[in-house]
Amino acid sequence: LMLSYSTRSQITFQKLYGSGLETGYSVLELQDGYLIMGSTGGIGIQSDVYLVKTDFSGNVLWSKNYGGVYNEETYSIAPTSDGGFVMAGNTTTFTGPSLSDPMCIYMIKVDAFGDLVWSNSINIGSYESAYCIKETFDHGFILTGYTTNLDRDLALVKTDSLGNTEWFQTFGTATSSFDVGRGVIQTRDSGYAVVGYSTAFSSPGDTSIYLIRTTSTGVALNTYHYT
Repeated sequence: LMLSYSTRSQITFQKLYGSGLETGYSVLELQDGYLIMGSTGGIGIQSDVYLVKTDFSGNVLWSKNYGGVYNEETYSIAPTSDGGFVMAGNTTTFTGPSLSDPMCIYMIKVDAFGDLVWSNSINIGSYESAYCIKETFDHGFILTGYTTNLDRDLALVKTDSLGNTEWFQTFGTATSSFDVGRGVIQTRDSGYAVVGYSTAFSSPGDTSIYLIRTTSTGVALNTYHYT
């Protein structure tokens, strides 16, 4: 479902896309319309990444699916300096070489028309996902999300322009805690600021905001939590 509102909060149009098993996660406004990113599929059904381009009235100009034989989802999309787009999430198709790697970070690069340029999976633990991706000053990419070994740690991953991992860092606050990155930006000094949540500083069942300031190689400078 896509809704468009006027400045007076009046609905200008509403549209449904797909066959009934689709979910929308993000939308970008472009010079000639909107770009909607989500997934198609459902519980017990193969899930693929779903990308829909519309005009400013919500009419579909094109749609694309990306994925393999199992489940792929992306939660974040960002424009790139070459006029295309990059997406990040997770994959259970393109995983590591063993059964101990059931889900990996998944990156998809497409051109302005949604045609696949490349895709890549990143394995830094045994179970991971990305929730945010941004292009960096050097035209590579920075991602944040989580990785799971004994517990769930916040993950920060830097890649080159083709999605190849240059470095990664993980941040965990306590044993058996959940620490997850949900947003990341590159700062003016070429470092990064990552925000997410942690269960380490809260009452059982609660979470607190988790903020990390890093160097250009992901080394933590400052960490903060807000409850």
